[in-house]
Amino acid sequence: MHPSIQATLKEVQRRPQLYLHRISILSLRDFIMGFRFGLEVEQIEDWDQYVAFQPWIEAKFSVQKTLSWARIILNESQDEEEAFYAFFAYYQEYLESLK
Repeated sequence: MHPSIQATLKEVQRRPQLYLHRISILSLRDFIMGFRFGLEVEQIEDWDQYVAFQPWIEAKFSVQKTLSWARIILNESQDEEEAFYAFFAYYQEYLESLK
């Protein structure tokens, strides 16, 4: 069975201190990129769905610049920790929009 980015993100959301140096959006982004490079992209069953989150968040905030999803969310938040928690809300909103 291939690993799931959604299952992994749920685990990070549940116990962030176990996976991240600190609770921040940028630490989360780094973790996700490490997850990606730790496995071959073809082995992550829902990677394409995750990749589509970038244009979705750009559209949600009408961002025309070249910014990562992490920077976009951080710009809409008070600090990195708030942005960390906002990511999960936005990602859930994004997943719901796919249904």
